[in-house]
Formats: sequence, structure tokens, C-alpha cells
Amino acid sequence: MVPTCATRGKGVEGLVRELLSLLPEGPPLYGPDVLTDRTERFLAGELIREQLFLRLRQELPYATAVMVESWTDRPAGDTVIEASIVVERESQKAIVVGRHGSMIGEVGTAGRQEIAKFLGRPVHLRLNVRVEEDWTNSRAEIARMGYREGDS
Repeated sequence: MVPTCATRGKGVEGLVRELLSLLPEGPPLYGPDVLTDRTERFLAGELIREQLFLRLRQELPYATAVMVESWTDRPAGDTVIEASIVVERESQKAIVVGRHGSMIGEVGTAGRQEIAKFLGRPVHLRLNVRVEEDWTNSRAEIARMGYREGDS
């Protein structure tokens, strides 16, 4: 038994030491230069999604996903990405598009800049918004959007 206090953070180091002593040793699952098991496509979608939440805050519910529909690395050294922002209702689509396309324009510009920084090369980003009603209530749809069990 390892006494701990979660509210005060007491005993946590002892708990971690005890848990580590119980774990079997083995080879690393990934090399030291591997940051994630996710693809560049998935991470690009998450960078776009991040821009939505930074700009829309409480207006947009967490029922938004970004699907990268196509990805083309061109010989010139740049990348062309087409992505769809998926929402559950027409009213959400209107919020994401914004007045005269202003919001989707802001999201696209900021998303393109973040993806270019991440990839280290120029990026051309084309975004569209589509409605897929109740996609968050279907495990199959959640998986199709690229999310796995336990993702938040």
C-alpha cells in the first residue's frame, strides 16, 4: 500500500516508484526520434481544428472534426492539402463559415501557417465545411474521422 493525497500531491513520487518497480522491462516500442504514432495528415487536421477552437471558443461545440481529403507533395517542394471541416448542424456550418466567409478565411490562413511551420515547407490549404448529422454518436463515424478509442 502506498499512501497518497491527490488533492495535495503527497506520496505521488512513492506511488510512481512502486508502479515502475512492478512494470516488466522491455525494448522501447518506438525510436528516440519518434514523437507520435500519428500521421502528418492527422496532425495537420488537428492543427486546423485548433485554429477553429482558438477563434470560435464557446460558440462552436466540441462536435467538430477535420478530415484531410487529399494531400499532394509537389516536386517544387510545397504541399497542397484539401480538408473538410465536419460539423453536426447547419447552424454550426454558418458559424464556421462566418459572414461572407470571414471565419473560414481566418482559420485557413492560420491553419496553413501552422502546418507549414510543422512540415517545414510551403503549404497551400483548401478548406470546405460540411454537415454530417450526429457523427459524434457513431463509433464508426468517429473512427472514420480518424479518432481512436480513448482520444480526447
